Amino acid sequence: MPFYDFRCRHCENLFTIRATIKEKEDGLQPVCPVCQSAETRQMITVGILLGQAVTGNDRSLPSTCCGPGAGSGCCG
Repeated sequence: MPFYDFRCRHCENLFTIRATIKEKEDGLQPVCPVCQSAETRQMITVGILLGQAVTGNDRSLPSTCCGPGAGSGCCG
């Protein structure tokens, strides 16, 4: 289940909730856990990049898949 970050418009509290994608699509509007206000808005958050794929002839990035520049021993 994904996590979503929200900020209360009343008290400016930042909080995180877990909700299904279906709940989010149905118009998720959580209540602030501090002041109980329903006036909240979702914050845009940046995820963590765990790996990068090498594309084209860019050999400066580490290879995370088989293909050109993957080196010997990769994929079998």
